[in-house]
Amino acid sequence: MKKWGIAFLTFVVILGVNWGIAAWFQMHVIEVSFFVGLAFAVILRLANSSGGFLSDSISSGVQSETGMKMERETKKTMPSSATATAVVYTILALIVTIIYYFDDLM
Repeated sequence: MKKWGIAFLTFVVILGVNWGIAAWFQMHVIEVSFFVGLAFAVILRLANSSGGFLSDSISSGVQSETGMKMERETKKTMPSSATATAVVYTILALIVTIIYYFDDLM
């Protein structure tokens, strides 16, 4: 139940930001929805990721100062429900945007 609540809250926040940006720049919501979704997906993925270059560089710094070798952690990455919601929103926004613009052309 908690995951569904987080997913719903994420969806509402994405829609709110999408509407705010569209109103600010006096554009249609459809025109900015893909880019807002993409930005949210990337930001949430980076915020929820564990490990990587930053963790390795911090570990190297600790090892050089203390002389103690730190064990490398193995990490499994599972996308959070917020990240999954942002990715699904981005995909749907891309599909709707393509349909919207192709309808304008024909």
